[in-house]
Amino acid sequence: LQAQIAQQQNRQPQILALLSSSKTVDTLLLDFNKIFQQEKVILTKYEPVSGPNGEPLLVVDDGSFGELVNGKLQRRTIAIGFEGTITQTQSIIQRLERFQSLVVIKNFNAKVSTPPTFVFNKGEIKLQGAPILDVSFDVDVVYPISSEEP
Repeated sequence: LQAQIAQQQNRQPQILALLSSSKTVDTLLLDFNKIFQQEKVILTKYEPVSGPNGEPLLVVDDGSFGELVNGKLQRRTIAIGFEGTITQTQSIIQRLERFQSLVVIKNFNAKVSTPPTFVFNKGEIKLQGAPILDVSFDVDVVYPISSEEP
């Protein structure tokens, strides 16, 4: 039992390294903006979501990451919106999955805002252009409560 406890304690720094820090949260707009520029999509919304009392950070106490971490993690939620193609949307989601810090995507919604054009030419129907999607989702950035935090 002592060996298992020691093994779990040795894993703790590795697990915490997957989480964001308050310093990385402050640079998220730059990170997201870089992704959106590289993918050539139009960012329509970047809005930090406040808690019920206006606080930007919420302590995780709802069991959403497991009961053992209740009160030990906090999250900052950011509402994101952009316009882009299906390929661009897929690429952005994949890039967020590879983010250095743990981010959780929730409330994902995509709808066609500009449908493709069909052209009839010489007896053939051809698709011209890709549909443009209006995409929105929330990103939770998760990080541990440090010893300096209340």
